[in-house]
Amino acid sequence: MKWYREFGFEVNEKSNDFIFPRMTYSVINENVPTTDVAWTKRLRVVMKGAEKDGYWDAKGRNITNYSARHHYITEAIQRGVDIYDIALNCGTSINYIEKTYSHVTTLMRSKEITKGLGKHRLYNPLQD
Repeated sequence: MKWYREFGFEVNEKSNDFIFPRMTYSVINENVPTTDVAWTKRLRVVMKGAEKDGYWDAKGRNITNYSARHHYITEAIQRGVDIYDIALNCGTSINYIEKTYSHVTTLMRSKEITKGLGKHRLYNPLQD
């Protein structure tokens, strides 16, 4: 709340306004969402600054809004977060998550099913 007010944006805690409104002076109090272009520019500035200050090494990686969202969903699935909650949080459908990330759940299930089985050796009648 403090930071919004510092920019001249009034926040009502019980409103349905966007959490991240466009912060330009022309529309600051009109409940217009921040655009993907604005987020992309901010993300680049943050990554560049973090690397310059020694907090992060990009190692040539280019993180985009899409790749960050993909990582978030994948990690949430791996942590066992309910798929309904992920879909709601990401503004997408359960069907989309199931189709796009089925490989993650399949891998998790196969690891769980085979957990504790250990390594198996082939039967060699000459060893007995």
